[in-house]
Amino acid sequence: MKKRTPLVSLPVLVIFFIASMLSGAFAEYPEKPVTFICPWPSGGATDTASRTLAQAAKKYFPKPIVVMNRAGGAGTIGTTEIIHSKPDGYTVGISAGKALTFQPHRTNLPYGPPDDYTPIVLLIKTPLCLAVKASEPWKDVKDFVAHAKANPGKVRIGHTGTGQTDHLNAEMLKMKASIDVAIVPFPGSTEALSALLGGHIEAMSAFDGVVLPHIKAGKVRALGIFEEKPNPHFPNVQTFPEAGYDITMTTYYPIIGPKGLPKNIVAKLDEVFKKSMEDPLFVKAMEANSYPIVYEGPEDLKKRLVSDYQLNAKLIDIFKLK
Repeated sequence: MKKRTPLVSLPVLVIFFIASMLSGAFAEYPEKPVTFICPWPSGGATDTASRTLAQAAKKYFPKPIVVMNRAGGAGTIGTTEIIHSKPDGYTVGISAGKALTFQPHRTNLPYGPPDDYTPIVLLIKTPLCLAVKASEPWKDVKDFVAHAKANPGKVRIGHTGTGQTDHLNAEMLKMKASIDVAIVPFPGSTEALSALLGGHIEAMSAFDGVVLPHIKAGKVRALGIFEEKPNPHFPNVQTFPEAGYDITMTTYYPIIGPKGLPKNIVAKLDEVFKKSMEDPLFVKAMEANSYPIVYEGPEDLKKRLVSDYQLNAKLIDIFKLK
């Protein structure tokens, strides 16, 4: 008589099925490469930072981090793609404080306040300063403000365009110091710097990378920096808070993910990116390009984004930027 193979009991099958489901549900992240979106073209500050970070992360992350450029809309196109991606940890990316906290107030975008996405870490900043020609007699912010008050309507401060961070800092200085100065827009930093060096404006609200070579060459002097803390790129230059004016707006670049990103994935990415930011490969590359590394974790970054989102809403109304 032929021997029959015993049937597997129903309870055993059920247990096997549940175990299979659970093993898939709790698979360790990541199981595949992570797409890292950079909302600007190749070769710029954010692209350099993104690709160097991804390279450094190879030591600390078991899967590749693949950088994809999605340029356009002053960073809002790529930012939108990050925010609208599936919240599974396989699409994150870099954005800009301005794209996240300023543009939503001026443009009808498919995202708004920081609750619409997940802040992960703050990566780098592009600091700003108030710069003048080295031949000018003013040595600090106090001297400049005193001169402006003594010469109402005769001092001009250049910037790179309406609504840019350098523009807002100049407007805030005018308001907080109660000085009558002309705030002059230029198409870009090259034109503004040329006007400064040519004597067509008395000062420039400038990004540090634009004026640093000229400061080192002895042609330009920084009177103050728009930051909370002293900047090593500007030794012996006071911050605006030290000068008595709480003006600290800077251009910064955070890494974000879509809304609803699980806490364990946020924690994993925070850990990996922090280690990568401390890696000599990343540190040397940022130092070579004068990009200060400024780590902030998810909670502190969200506080910054919420604060700036609320502040920018007020500034747009005050300076009539809509």
